[in-house]
Amino acid sequence: MTDPFIFLFWVFIIATVFVFVFVFGRGLFCGWMCPFGSLQEIIYKLAHQLGLKRWQFKLPQAWHDRLKWLKYALFFGLLVVSMFSMGLAEVLSEVEPFKTTFLVGITHRPWPYGLFVVVILGLSIFVERPYCKYICPLGGALAMLAGLAGVGGVLWWQFGAAGLFHYAGFVVSALLLGLAFLSLAVSLSVVARDRTRASGLAIMLWFFFVLVFDLLLLGALVATGGQYGGEAFPYPLLLNPADVFRILNVFSMDDMRSLYGLTSIVPPALANPGLMGAVMLTWIVAPLGLANWRFKP
Repeated sequence: MTDPFIFLFWVFIIATVFVFVFVFGRGLFCGWMCPFGSLQEIIYKLAHQLGLKRWQFKLPQAWHDRLKWLKYALFFGLLVVSMFSMGLAEVLSEVEPFKTTFLVGITHRPWPYGLFVVVILGLSIFVERPYCKYICPLGGALAMLAGLAGVGGVLWWQFGAAGLFHYAGFVVSALLLGLAFLSLAVSLSVVARDRTRASGLAIMLWFFFVLVFDLLLLGALVATGGQYGGEAFPYPLLLNPADVFRILNVFSMDDMRSLYGLTSIVPPALANPGLMGAVMLTWIVAPLGLANWRFKP
């Protein structure tokens, strides 16, 4: 188990990439910020200048159209495997060559990892950015997220600044919800005995908050005939980050409140976006702080 404060590093990486993709689309990160993509491009252009242009080529369009789906298959494959075995997912994630190339170094890793990087860079002499185009699972994920920027542009065109504001609020709250569940997973990984158990507990916790929690509250309300709770009944919703997310988005549009079940009974006092945002941040910071405290010897 690594130090939970490494989580803060990943929060920075995820938030930065997410914002860049949301605002500018996929091209800024993949085209200008990715170090491995830049390395491939340098090799391709250097080979061009050294007289290897006649051996450089583009794959036929038919092959390109088939191979471009490989990165999406790799991304979803890693996502599915991670739900059952984080250990195996970590091994398979070596398809991303950043660790071997930039963090550890080819000479400090077993030969299969180094050979993988060498083959990719060797192909970069003849084909421009082959890894980025056909293999990179991160690129596949960002390509799917890049649609966020397009949606934002459409909303701006159709509804002006108000539509873009609500959409940006939804995106930011979704990011906070993901970080909250990630923080909870970190805290569980500290107390679990092994990775498999930690993964199972994280999935169970997600299922509880997304589906079971509201059903239990609704069952309690029905069972008591509404005699207990009253004005205080909505406040337990703050004990569920998924409900905080729903409140943030439901109360941003009045005509959507009736579509969200229990959250439609939340009083206006809890409809303050600043207050609910602070609650969501608490769901991120508190489990992480608990994990750091538990992690210390």
